[in-house]
Amino acid sequence: MSIRFDITARKQAELELATENVFRRQAENLLRQIVDTIPAGISAFDTNDRLLIYNDAFKAFYPKVADLIQEGVSFGEILRTAAERGQFAEVGGRGRDIEAWLARRMREHAKPTQTLVQKLDDGRWVQILERRTADGLHVTTRADITELKVAEQTIRKQAEQDSLTGLANRTAVYNRVVRLLADKAPQGLLVVTDLDNFKAINDTLGHDAGDELLVVVGRRLAGAVRKSDMVARLGGDEFAIVIDGITSRQVAERRLARLANCVQQPVALTGRTVQPRISMGVVLMTTQSKSRRDLFREADLALYQAKAAGRGRYTFFDETMLKAAERRQSDIEELRMGLDRDELRVEFQPQVNLQTGEAVGLEALARWQRCSETVSPASFIPLAEESGLIIPLGTRVIEISLAFQASMRAKGLRPGRLAINVSAAQLKLDDFVETLANQLSRFRLRPADIEIEITETVLLDRSIHQIVRTIEKLDALGVTIALDDFGTGYASLSHLKQFKVDRLKIDRSFVADIRPEDGRGVIARTIVSLAHSLGMDVVGEGIETQFQSEALRAIGCDIGQGYLLSPPLVPDETERYLQQRATVPVVPSMRIVA
Repeated sequence: MSIRFDITARKQAELELATENVFRRQAENLLRQIVDTIPAGISAFDTNDRLLIYNDAFKAFYPKVADLIQEGVSFGEILRTAAERGQFAEVGGRGRDIEAWLARRMREHAKPTQTLVQKLDDGRWVQILERRTADGLHVTTRADITELKVAEQTIRKQAEQDSLTGLANRTAVYNRVVRLLADKAPQGLLVVTDLDNFKAINDTLGHDAGDELLVVVGRRLAGAVRKSDMVARLGGDEFAIVIDGITSRQVAERRLARLANCVQQPVALTGRTVQPRISMGVVLMTTQSKSRRDLFREADLALYQAKAAGRGRYTFFDETMLKAAERRQSDIEELRMGLDRDELRVEFQPQVNLQTGEAVGLEALARWQRCSETVSPASFIPLAEESGLIIPLGTRVIEISLAFQASMRAKGLRPGRLAINVSAAQLKLDDFVETLANQLSRFRLRPADIEIEITETVLLDRSIHQIVRTIEKLDALGVTIALDDFGTGYASLSHLKQFKVDRLKIDRSFVADIRPEDGRGVIARTIVSLAHSLGMDVVGEGIETQFQSEALRAIGCDIGQGYLLSPPLVPDETERYLQQRATVPVVPSMRIVA
């Protein structure tokens, strides 16, 4: 007897299962082949964070743990080993740093919410996109974005780098200060500095030499601070230095002395040796620091004080500087309103021929009559130059002076040549000479009736080419040019040959050196000799004693001016002076040997 069972259904199920397994294996193989062909790194971890699948690209991203990457290994094990073996550039070398980094990274992995960017130790950058599936699997793709990051860094570097010196630029240092101030307890030093007398170097040695000096100074400043600090070029000859971790003035002063010492070493430029010096405005960043704008304003104010105190030094900001700046701004506004209210006055100081005693001219001197107070030109002229008011002020002085000259001539008096001081800002105006010619015509005066006085500093202005053209036009018009305060600036013989100058005015400080007790006057004697050899007349300013007058006459000085001969006079007094001189015979002074 035999028993038979129908197992067709079972066999059919087994066949279907075997077929399904074949298809599954084929699908898995196909999936692996597809994953391996993808250039991005692919990995998938199960709900227990065990590696299920990965491709060669994933393994290639982490060569230092390539031996560990295989199915079944946990994500945490791969991550920790890679960190310990130095796979990640962002992980510090100390155990505490690694543990803190691992904890943060595992939190990000457990609840992925954003795209991550990771820098590897070989300089590559990896973009990581992590996602959790509905079944709890963790799927990750990794892409090499090194070229993109390098391009970003290049663009950022170009945007934050000074093209001449290679230092950080204004934008970069502004950002650095903002980041420091974001700290609840900022500790640092902000220094704003510029080169003393850089304009003179630029103009005498040329702009190429000036650029070379800026590069040298920038390199020296960078070498005098730590790599963690920042040196930036703000523009022109101005630099900014940010030094972290400074909390006391004593420590700051040691750092500043080092900066100054490094910069002032001699530099060879175009065959000449130059010893650069810097002035520095300094601000200590503290919890009381307000904003980036405030800090730089305070540093600029301190720099202004350092330069005013004699250059080649550093000055720390204090609140009195801010108050002084506010007063200065208030004075500027007062001056602006004073011009609108026609408070400007002009006094006239006579000039006398020292050889004959004859009155030969007048110098027009601006005065500001603010209410009942007469403001000194030494106070308001710098304000006018700083604010740009020097142009309307100068225009008004010329108008008042020419009107007075014309009125004196209409009364039959002989005021002689009228000297008028003109600023660099006026000489840079395209229509200055044409406007002056029209004013002369309006008052029926000749160009020979006036003289334009300029100071040595005008010859060193950055817009010197425009100033040269203006001086040439004045000469062609027939107006004479006097160089004021000669010997106190940086004018050289080449300047005297380059510019059409008719008269040199010896600065009052050199005239004051002529004293009976020692008979000094070597500089005055040299200036007279130099001027005469170049075909120029000489005016001695600030004559206060008879000895000075006679000494200047003895060395051949042509014209004298000063309180001994006459103080500055208001218009009515000037008219009486001219009337008196017209009726008094000319009697030359006694000659003496200086």
